[in-house]
Amino acid sequence: MIKQFLRKYGWRYLPGVFFLVLNSYVLSLTPIYLGNAIDGLNRPASEIDKHYVYMQVLLLVIAAVGAFLTRYCWRYFINGNARNLEVFLRENLFVKYQNMPTSFFNSNKTGDLMALAINDIGAVRQTASMALANILTGCSTLFFAMLNMFSEINPKLTGFSLLPIPFAILSVVLIGKKVRIRFLKVQQMFAQISGKIQEDIMGMRVIKAFHQEDNTIRSFIKSSDEMRDANIKLAYTSSLLNPLIQIFFGLSFMISLILGSNMVMGNEISVGELTAFNDYLIMIMAPIISLGRVINSFEKGSASMRRLNDVFQLSQIEEKEYADYDHDIQGNIQVNHLTYAYENDAMNVLDDISFEIKQGESLGIIGETGSGKTTLIDLLLKFLPVPRGSIYIDGVDLCDIPSKAIRESIGYVPQEEFLFNTTIAQNISFYQEDCTPEVIDEVSEYSDLKKDMYKFSNGYDTPVGERGHQLSGGQKKRVIIARAIVKHPRILIFDDVLSSVDVNTEQRILKNLQKTMKGKTSIIISQRISALRDATRIIYLQDGKIVEYGTHEQLMEQNGKYAHMYRQQSKNADADADVPDLL
Repeated sequence: MIKQFLRKYGWRYLPGVFFLVLNSYVLSLTPIYLGNAIDGLNRPASEIDKHYVYMQVLLLVIAAVGAFLTRYCWRYFINGNARNLEVFLRENLFVKYQNMPTSFFNSNKTGDLMALAINDIGAVRQTASMALANILTGCSTLFFAMLNMFSEINPKLTGFSLLPIPFAILSVVLIGKKVRIRFLKVQQMFAQISGKIQEDIMGMRVIKAFHQEDNTIRSFIKSSDEMRDANIKLAYTSSLLNPLIQIFFGLSFMISLILGSNMVMGNEISVGELTAFNDYLIMIMAPIISLGRVINSFEKGSASMRRLNDVFQLSQIEEKEYADYDHDIQGNIQVNHLTYAYENDAMNVLDDISFEIKQGESLGIIGETGSGKTTLIDLLLKFLPVPRGSIYIDGVDLCDIPSKAIRESIGYVPQEEFLFNTTIAQNISFYQEDCTPEVIDEVSEYSDLKKDMYKFSNGYDTPVGERGHQLSGGQKKRVIIARAIVKHPRILIFDDVLSSVDVNTEQRILKNLQKTMKGKTSIIISQRISALRDATRIIYLQDGKIVEYGTHEQLMEQNGKYAHMYRQQSKNADADADVPDLL
């Protein structure tokens, strides 16, 4: 992913590097000008050349202005391009999330995925901006400073004074390895605690209902303490860097002062040159000190980039581009000997499934929990990788149809009652943002939602709250039904959508949907036979296999599981009819 970014935006680093090196060169001249000015003043008053001193001061001012301008330029280019990297990675990560199968989100915590998009990408940006700039500044500063120390001042003084510096660098490298290990732990704890906070907030009603506030608080405090300990260990390790560097540079300054003062008394160097030499030592110390931060940042950035690459390298559903697909989907569905098992799962979720639905027909699917009903729908929607040769739409292998073409032709009402934190109208018009109030009103009537609008002071403009918590379960389900049929799709799929509504509401919805389902292919999954009995054909799934197949009448004649379930549900319905409605 970094290579892709560099191919697209890498050239923008070049002017930044140019101005950064120029900045280091300009800064390396200031000790020389300062030393010259001191030497120009370090003589009897009658011998002082004021013009020479003023010229050195002027050169110092020019160097300061040049350093300011070049520093502004390199920060603009390098830090600005690091922001481009941040946006590039975040956009590509989000696209990757969009293209991953649903099993990816089932096996990864939301907190981990959020930490990747925020914390880890932020760490990579820091590495690509200040860390990169610091290492380039450090290298160029060391080069120009040491070049002037050897050539302009004294090689002997330079050699002895720099002896402790390699030990400072070695300390930084060794401690940097521990920093990387402890930073990884901090990142893992951040993802864990983010996921826990989100999960607890979303499940707050359950927590309160079961009076588990104290247990939840204790669990959170434990996770928070673990994160604190991980951060303290990281801070402890990182805090060793500066003191160690100060010790080794203290030795360098001690050598410089002892040896340098003797050389001044022996007229080997001037006072100005010794002052300039000490300025160069200070100049060298800055990048060595920042080397600790640089290694720290690079370790963090590399650890975060590895975590991101683990996601970027995951396989996703490969398919043709939508623009290359020019077939209109009509709604003929054929499933041939479909067998499917989730990754790392030895058991088949679906085993040798075969059926056919012609355009305009309907299929009812019923079966026990875990029999593979929702997995079958996920495959039809290409939420999961589809085995080639097992599912055909209008005679075309589903593997050769882009996901966008499939999903634009399907109106899907999922089992999960998810609504966005916006208004009822905006949730209904999610697919078609410009649909008129008349269309929203029409589809709401089909889904039996319209009759509830008087309960809301703002009507369709009523906010539903996060995940629709302002609405009842039945109201949420009816909004989701309206959202699906507003597309006017060729294929309609209802995944156990009537479980949240009473029998009377179910019958009204089914009656209304008959109008919008006319001429469309439809698949209805339900545990209520009353929602399926009018389907063209019905299949009964058990352990991933079709054990019964036919019309309602044919299945009743077989007197199998379907017929047994029908009689049981009829008996329960009769019993419920004798109970007064208290709601």
